[in-house]
Amino acid sequence: MRSFTLPFALVSAAGAATLRVPADFPTLQAAIDAAADGDIVQVAPGTYSGAGNRDIDFLGKAISLRSEEGAEATVVDCEGAPDDPHRGVLFVTGEGPAASLRGFTIRGGYVRGDWPAGDGGGIFCDGASPTIEHCVVSDNSASFGGGISCTNESSPEIHRCTITRNEAADSGGGTYNWYLSNPLLSHCVISENRAVCGAGLYLRQRMSVVNCVIADNHADYYGGGVRCADLASPTLHNCTITGNSAFEGGGIYASSYGHPSVTNTILWGDQPDEIYNYAGNCLFSHCDIEGGWPGVGNIDAEPMFLSYRGHDHLLGAASPCVDAGDPAFEDQLYDWHPRWPAGFPNGVRCDIGAYGGRRNAAWVGF
Repeated sequence: MRSFTLPFALVSAAGAATLRVPADFPTLQAAIDAAADGDIVQVAPGTYSGAGNRDIDFLGKAISLRSEEGAEATVVDCEGAPDDPHRGVLFVTGEGPAASLRGFTIRGGYVRGDWPAGDGGGIFCDGASPTIEHCVVSDNSASFGGGISCTNESSPEIHRCTITRNEAADSGGGTYNWYLSNPLLSHCVISENRAVCGAGLYLRQRMSVVNCVIADNHADYYGGGVRCADLASPTLHNCTITGNSAFEGGGIYASSYGHPSVTNTILWGDQPDEIYNYAGNCLFSHCDIEGGWPGVGNIDAEPMFLSYRGHDHLLGAASPCVDAGDPAFEDQLYDWHPRWPAGFPNGVRCDIGAYGGRRNAAWVGF
């Protein structure tokens, strides 16, 4: 068993310790400084601000920083401002998937400038690939990636998070993805973010976006929901893109010379258009696209959204998107499950949109 010299840490039989904030350590950073690989830093409910509770650096450690009672009860308030810039959390020392952040609201980050000073108001990943789960990243501001920025071969996995009301002075209000990075974003809501370009997501490399709702974001110029730039070749599968706006490409602006691929996705109610496909390389299949779009299995029909049990943009019982996705796939969780509205038909095909597909069960905790 690994010995641990700090008297208040709880050590498990396997040698890992649980370091508690604020019971054992006054700040999140103090607990991380004391932690070793495999340890858990467990944080009690409350709002954490000031030195040691912002610009939180994982220091390359394979540790878990988690809240006891979830994001609603546990807030990291960065209190960033133009004359006093701060981020929420930094992964900048090669962290891998064993470095995990779970169950926090991260708000109030503010950074400006060129890379790296101006990237990632809420969370900044630079050459790191952590796991980020069940977090709310809100009301942060940066030059690039108001909510989250991923750069230099960063491939984090971001699951069941809400990324909302962030802003970028340049690109990527919700998230910004750059230079050989390949994040996975799943079962997330990206909403009400603002930027000059790519208000919801700004993609310059690869990225996998699965079962996500991208709604009500606004870009001054290109890509209200999503902008694919340069050689971006992202994959969007079973997403719902709606209510976004921009000068061009309200839903998706694809100026990419890569090969973006969009399947089983709803694009509806975006302004002034659903898609601006500048280079002509963005491929759509088995999607519901307002105004229509060429591609195998695409339809143009009102998706009949409804809200139920905390989920927005679910499909109404008579929605043409039910059982209309790629016939090669089935929903993991069928439409008649009691956590979804009653009255759905159900066939072997998956639904189009964020709540269908092979991984849709994660929305309700499976």
